[in-house]
Amino acid sequence: MAWETVIVALLALLIGNAFCFGGYKWFKVLLPLLGLVIGFMIGAEWVAGIYGLTMLSAMPVLAAGVIVGLFLAVASYLFFDFAIILLVAILGYSVGAGIVIQTSLGTGPVPSIAGWIAAAVAALLAVRLHLPKNAIIVLTAIFGAAAIINGLLLLMGLISLERFGYGIFDPISHYSNKLALLVLALAAVGFFAQLKGARNYELDRSGESAA
Repeated sequence: MAWETVIVALLALLIGNAFCFGGYKWFKVLLPLLGLVIGFMIGAEWVAGIYGLTMLSAMPVLAAGVIVGLFLAVASYLFFDFAIILLVAILGYSVGAGIVIQTSLGTGPVPSIAGWIAAAVAALLAVRLHLPKNAIIVLTAIFGAAAIINGLLLLMGLISLERFGYGIFDPISHYSNKLALLVLALAAVGFFAQLKGARNYELDRSGESAA
């Protein structure tokens, strides 16, 4: 198993557990961390695709990943709405691309295009609806549960990193659609754990979080 696969798997397990069971209370810390990881992967994959390199194989790839990752991390920390948009966009992209793949509506760039459209729509709705506490808990629990299952599948060698090009749900459904039930069950446990842990806690959307 390649070392980058192990690193991504361990990060998925670590971040997934934090999001699933403490996503709301630790939102201001977790979203910049997620932005760093997602930004690194986007930047690295973008440069790798342009120059025909493999992920994490050359200095330009690593440098691009670090730059994009730091940008998303800082933006997520400074702007609460941006953090919300980032999380919802990731989930929206995953759902949009996943639906196209599962229904065989398109191949090649079509799933990615559908994913980006879904991400944009989801992000716009998130801003307009001003997501309440329980909605944020639901989203973080689902994201965390999916990340945990993906991390386990990666460590067991049952999925590859390439599947993540279509979001966090496609690798799971590609292996077995039945795992969706496990994701939902784990997300439900995380949801109730977060409700209990953040019962008297409210995020200050203007900046700092407050108890």
